[in-house]
Amino acid sequence: MIHPGETASSAAKEGKARGSRRRVLAAALKVLFWATGVGLSIIPPLLVVLERWHYLAVRDILRHYWCRVPLLCRSVLPSYFLWIIPAFGIFILLFLAAARRRSAEFSSAPGEADTRPAELPSAGQRGLALGLIGLSALTAPSSALLAAVSGRLPGVELALAAAAFLFGCWLYQCRPSAALSVLKRSAPRVIAMGFGQLILILFLRSAAHGEAVVWLYGLLLAAALAVLLRFRLAPPVYHVVCASLLLLTYRIGHWQFSVIGDEYSFYSYAVQRLNHNSLDQNLSLMFDGLAVYGSHPFFSSLLQMASMALLGEDNFGWRFSSIYLAAASLFCFHAFFRTFLSKRIALLAVIFLGAAQYLMTFGKIGYNNLQALFALGLLLWAGGRALRLGPMAAYAGLGASMGLCFYLYPAAIYAVPLAWLFLLVFDPPVNRRALRRWGLALAGLALLFIPLLFQPEYWQVKIPGTFLNPAGVIRRAPLPEHLLTNFTYALFSYVYAPDETHYVVSSFIDPLSAALLPAGLAWTLLQVRRSRFALFWSLGFFYMLFAVGATHDRLTPSVTRMFMLLPWFCLYAAAGLAWLAAELRGPPARAAHWRASLAAGLSALLILAMIALNLYMAYSLSRQRTIGVPSLEVLFLRLLQREEQLRPDARLTYFFITEENWGIDGLRVQRDVYNLPRSQEQLMRTVIDAPALPLESIGILASEDTLVILQPWMKEELRLPIETQVSILNKQRCDIRDAPETDIRFTLWLNEKWWYLCPRDGNWALPVH
Repeated sequence: MIHPGETASSAAKEGKARGSRRRVLAAALKVLFWATGVGLSIIPPLLVVLERWHYLAVRDILRHYWCRVPLLCRSVLPSYFLWIIPAFGIFILLFLAAARRRSAEFSSAPGEADTRPAELPSAGQRGLALGLIGLSALTAPSSALLAAVSGRLPGVELALAAAAFLFGCWLYQCRPSAALSVLKRSAPRVIAMGFGQLILILFLRSAAHGEAVVWLYGLLLAAALAVLLRFRLAPPVYHVVCASLLLLTYRIGHWQFSVIGDEYSFYSYAVQRLNHNSLDQNLSLMFDGLAVYGSHPFFSSLLQMASMALLGEDNFGWRFSSIYLAAASLFCFHAFFRTFLSKRIALLAVIFLGAAQYLMTFGKIGYNNLQALFALGLLLWAGGRALRLGPMAAYAGLGASMGLCFYLYPAAIYAVPLAWLFLLVFDPPVNRRALRRWGLALAGLALLFIPLLFQPEYWQVKIPGTFLNPAGVIRRAPLPEHLLTNFTYALFSYVYAPDETHYVVSSFIDPLSAALLPAGLAWTLLQVRRSRFALFWSLGFFYMLFAVGATHDRLTPSVTRMFMLLPWFCLYAAAGLAWLAAELRGPPARAAHWRASLAAGLSALLILAMIALNLYMAYSLSRQRTIGVPSLEVLFLRLLQREEQLRPDARLTYFFITEENWGIDGLRVQRDVYNLPRSQEQLMRTVIDAPALPLESIGILASEDTLVILQPWMKEELRLPIETQVSILNKQRCDIRDAPETDIRFTLWLNEKWWYLCPRDGNWALPVH
């Protein structure tokens, strides 16, 4: 007979055994989940690193199976994507099925309370505000009518009307006394941060020019940052922006980034207008949408002109304008992210964005493209501020931000539908008040849109670059195939850049960030049902993948506009890192101190590793992947910088012998940009049409301080006799190439006195003898 107590004891033991087995099974499943997830997230960046960093023959490893699908075989993706695409999809599905759905990192509403003053403006103030709004409403049509009659575009008067409209909207709901009180409280911090930015810019300019006073600016910068840190006068994002400026400006004058092909038109246009137009003339053209190349807005060049007017009409003053706007966009992105996300994710996202190798390399080109990144950040910040604060001016400012997008680099236009998507998700027009807010945004946009009504060419020149271009490469394949393949290229561009151009190589973000991105993407998708921000960010991501990555007329997405996806890539990577840290810490109720310390330490280590990888990709891997690519202009600047380094006191003459169809005008512009050589008189050219040197040039050519360069593609029947005659003038031949065993870019003939300027076997890295 079994005693009842023994039965209860056996049942308890069996229950404990079942509980233990369940815990073991749960632990095993968790280990399996982690092992599978880590493996699936590492596979994509690992394969790309093996191919593009270590040059292993993995590209065609699955070619036989890949080409069984003709669409895949015709794509530019390597065959190992037969592993990457399933790994990406399985990881997302596994994460969605197994990960916890709720997160404190995402919120459904703005994270900051409404700060509108409790006391309403007086009736007189509101009357003045309505008067300003009415005045702007009359000025804008009058400006348009005047433009239609006179044939000129609306200018500064329209900008003043827009400013009056914005100020009137603000004045209608806000009290100036409250604003002045805020300004008085924040003035010390604003002044301190402004001084720090000024010293940083002067330090960067001095370092770029190699000035002896750079050490003084360095000391002032260190002192300014120390004071800001010690007294906490600046938020963390301020220091992120300063660090980003240092990273993005590093090597801004290096010969490797000197010429990409067509960017010098932006410099020439800006310098010409800066030196030959009055301020009134330039301001009257601010809404001209047909400036550089007849397709870039004048306001875009106006920003470059302002930078050169303040910092100098040289390489730094020209290129720094885009770099500074890219760094300044971090303030906007952080403010927007902080409205809806935790401090940790918001800060991580801008750290990753500010240290992106894409911006370090592409940002050094003298294009105006990165203005679109600033426009995107400004527009998102304006949207978040409008939603958080709610007054009329905030929505009118959002509309003005949309209007500004039409006068920057054209890719900024892609951000305009994103603003309406934001309003549709967060503030749909379902009642009268919402409709009024939408109307204010539309009014702010309409005021700045007026000049474009008188420029039909503005829209016509936008067709090239889109799938509507009849000469585009998409005519080689059906439009649905073009859109599908390029959407796929854009989706996986975070791990594999389909086209390595404009100094951007391998992938658009570093391998560690690429490994974390799928987790951040899946984690965001998990929050879609409970967080409107997650819904907007996910819809915006797929919209931008299509708009930026697929609606073009090229074989693959263009690097010149794909930077618009970087905020999404970086935020997803940041969310992935935050999720990883949360998993390591465990639930708050059971979080141990050692686990929290482990999570914090691992996060810091990964951040440092990501920054290091981006630096390596920007300044080492980019060079490795572009060996043999630099043109004559690039290598000529390398020669000049080498001369400046070895003999800064030398005054050599560079004498070009060319045919009629090739000149050195581009090299003369490059001289103005880099101030090398020291004088335009050091660049000389003579045109030949017969196999003999002009008699009037013999004296200069015979000088030992003259270096002779022959047009590389000169006809052989002219080149061979000319080379013989030059050699008789006691000149020795030096073939200039990018690196050993690469193509000869040009041939330099020089006296033995200057032979040390000639690289041994084309390798400039070898020591000088």
